[in-house]
Amino acid sequence: RPGASPVAVDARLALVKESSVQGVFLWNQTEQERSAAYKDIFDAFSGKDSVAPAVRRFSFAEATQAHDIVSAQAEGRGKTEGKIVLVNDSVDMSKWSSSDDASPCAANASAVHPARAAAVEAARTARIIDVHAHAVLEETLGAAGPYGPEVGETDGKPWYRIGDYYLHNVKYRGSPFMDADARIERMDRYGIDLQVLSPNPLTYFHHIEPEQAATFCRKHNDGLAKLVASRQGRFVGMAALPMQCPKLAAQELKRSVQELGLLGGYIGTDFGIPLDHESLDPFYALCVDLDVPLFLHPAPRGIDGPAGDERLRRFELDVVIGFNLETTLAISTLIYGGVLIRHPKLDICFPSGGGALASLIGRMTTAAVVPRPWVPAELHGKSAMREQFRRLWFDTHMHDDGALRLLREHCGDRHLVFGTNFAGWDQEQGENPPDVAGIDLVGNARRLLRLQSQSQSRL
Repeated sequence: RPGASPVAVDARLALVKESSVQGVFLWNQTEQERSAAYKDIFDAFSGKDSVAPAVRRFSFAEATQAHDIVSAQAEGRGKTEGKIVLVNDSVDMSKWSSSDDASPCAANASAVHPARAAAVEAARTARIIDVHAHAVLEETLGAAGPYGPEVGETDGKPWYRIGDYYLHNVKYRGSPFMDADARIERMDRYGIDLQVLSPNPLTYFHHIEPEQAATFCRKHNDGLAKLVASRQGRFVGMAALPMQCPKLAAQELKRSVQELGLLGGYIGTDFGIPLDHESLDPFYALCVDLDVPLFLHPAPRGIDGPAGDERLRRFELDVVIGFNLETTLAISTLIYGGVLIRHPKLDICFPSGGGALASLIGRMTTAAVVPRPWVPAELHGKSAMREQFRRLWFDTHMHDDGALRLLREHCGDRHLVFGTNFAGWDQEQGENPPDVAGIDLVGNARRLLRLQSQSQSRL
């Protein structure tokens, strides 16, 4: 069991003497040592070792746990022993000690969370992974104090309250938003095998008091992790974060990933701090260090923050086109503000094909080619901007095959993932899926969410 041993372990002794050993992971030995070890392990796996005939091949999740331990050691946080052994919890590892010194593994290892291990297995056989699905959790009701949220009915008509804002005639209780069985029934109807559950944009609470927002996010993420665990193999989760305070957001992201098994952060596009502000750099760096993606999804204006453009209040334009406007602004800020340059390994995903990006790429590129005086030197030229656009990820919830083809032409296929806005007013991809011929949507989702199996990670 990775991280459980208080002492350094001799891999060969444990392998051939302890029948409950589950596997071995090797690290950076000499070729001669590696060859000898592989022969020993092959003998055990093939049944030629009569002492340990029950040894089985280790899974990808188990090997990943071992790799995390050895990686921590190799980075200078402990001595690299050279071999890691995975065993059942009941095994007394001290009898196979190769040293009297305590192993640093336990203190420094970051074992794979069971929720992630289950997600890796579910993603391995999934035919459709839906990355755009918001959830409303019973545990969050009242979690933001006076801001709610609150569910109720008046004259038989449902409402949902956030602060002074009321959403009318949208049923949450008893619907797929809050009822896991109803959600799975609809998922099965549309052939969705695995779904990424994310916070409700109405309850980002990015503009309330930071501590109040942090309290809400903790309760939300605890509740979401509980839901994911109750339907293991069907759901994975993304963390709500109090982005108005980057330090608190970083703390909650780390807790949510390492302790709860959530797969990354899910935030709005406006929280009072420009997306390219230097105060966010440690947060972006943490996403990279944790090796998790960051999802950005707009929220309606005027709930707990600024009212926004009054013109967008007519015809529900705030959600019909306003979200796409916000997404386009966010992408432009991240690119022109140099965030992707400063964080070259940061993966950010946007909904609905990136808003109006596909139609504006030519104009945005022209600003860099001219160049306009505020464009960073690293972005001068068409190829540099093309590389930036292709760094971002987008879901295919676009409602128009022509728009999707334009996005594919500019940004390629490798960063496109399937999304539905599940159970939302504009969900149609179950009934009318987009033309995604030639796109490996499931493989892309596995890469984005870090859910590749061992064989898939080699591709």
